[in-house]
Amino acid sequence: SAILFFNKSVSSDEKNFNSYKELGEIYYNQKNDFYNSIINYENYTLYDKNNSLVYNMLGFLYNRTGEIEKSFENLKKANEINPESELIISNLLF
Repeated sequence: SAILFFNKSVSSDEKNFNSYKELGEIYYNQKNDFYNSIINYENYTLYDKNNSLVYNMLGFLYNRTGEIEKSFENLKKANEINPESELIISNLLF
């Protein structure tokens, strides 16, 4: 499965940290598993602190799990990185 593939990729070499983003997407899009999606996106941010789309997604996921403060923190970070994004701005206003 894709999850197994990306888990092996990350565990074999930290340079494959993009696999965390892929896992976050798989857990959200295919499994509707917000918690594992969050874990993998958070792991991704340990290596790349400038991806506004990942922080936006974390904001969305934390909102869906009822963690409103964490949601706002991540959306704010996404907006700091990419203040022109209409998607991020609309999520901040929501």
